Amino acid sequence: MIEKKLTNGYIRKYDELLRLDLLNNNIFKKHQFILIIQANTREFSRFMIYPINVDKILKITVSSLKENVEELNLISSILKNVKIIHNSGLTVRNNLFIIEIYLKLRFSDSRYNDLKISLDKIKNKYIDIDIEEISLNI
Repeated sequence: MIEKKLTNGYIRKYDELLRLDLLNNNIFKKHQFILIIQANTREFSRFMIYPINVDKILKITVSSLKENVEELNLISSILKNVKIIHNSGLTVRNNLFIIEIYLKLRFSDSRYNDLKISLDKIKNKYIDIDIEEISLNI
């Protein structure tokens, strides 16, 4: 089975115990939580840190056996009304085209059902779409 995960995302409460030097950055002081997205390679780990005010978000992973610009444009148009927090960019891993998108949305949001229906219409034998909810790690 081919690993489709490019990053790991998790949410932490933003507080004085955070051991990174974010406390001096005013952007983070205005938010209750942070989303940490970690990308690992053999040589290094890269962390992207986003201030957020929600304790749950959605991560969408789109994988395809071929680069299909038409489907990517369709996904882009479906997501145009949703707040995108992070986008991995299109990556090729083991002959599989993968993109991950973190959204300011949760399963319980009324817009989720419409989003899921639209994304399910794109799924076929060449393209797979996984949706997971990431919540606060306590």
